[in-house]
Amino acid sequence: MGFRFNHNRDGVYTVSSMRRLINSTTPNLNDQEICSLKEIPLKVRCFVWRATLGRLAVSNNLACRGIIVQNSFCPMCGIDSESEDHILIRCKIAQEARTWVFKWCGIPSRQFSSISEFLNFADAWGNCPRKRLILKVIFFFLLWYTWLARNDKVFKNLCTSSSKIVDNVISQAYIWYKYRSSQSCGRLVEWSVFPFNHFIL
Repeated sequence: MGFRFNHNRDGVYTVSSMRRLINSTTPNLNDQEICSLKEIPLKVRCFVWRATLGRLAVSNNLACRGIIVQNSFCPMCGIDSESEDHILIRCKIAQEARTWVFKWCGIPSRQFSSISEFLNFADAWGNCPRKRLILKVIFFFLLWYTWLARNDKVFKNLCTSSSKIVDNVISQAYIWYKYRSSQSCGRLVEWSVFPFNHFIL
């Protein structure tokens, strides 16, 4: 007894074919799809997806919904209005954390204007798919912990330094990649110095 899956050529059910079916029946949201990498927690993937769509509860979006916001400026730097791209990419704290991460990864630092541009850089970086995957995991965690630092400031009035954000990124990206990936990522002490150390013979 069993069933045949009509949406696959050989009639065998696979997760990828079901994902294609779901994507084909889901309304197009600016061609953005939730990242399917198992090395990244689902809540982080969903967060980044919502950020790229401009659906986070930042002051700019709240104002558009008619919600009165006492202060529309970035809670971390107080320089510009609070938007997804500013908080996660252009804010001084975000830029400092990103500079540290790029230095840690051995990549020349550069500026980005949007979340999509930042993620596209990870998708196109380098010639090694495994290194590219690690970089993407790191980038997702960098966006996530930058957002958590913003929330700590808004809801707890706690200031999180860029170095603390990077420390969280290094440790959590290592844990998730180590235990969710089929590939080795070396020891934490080596990873903390350079995340691609295990590629060096």
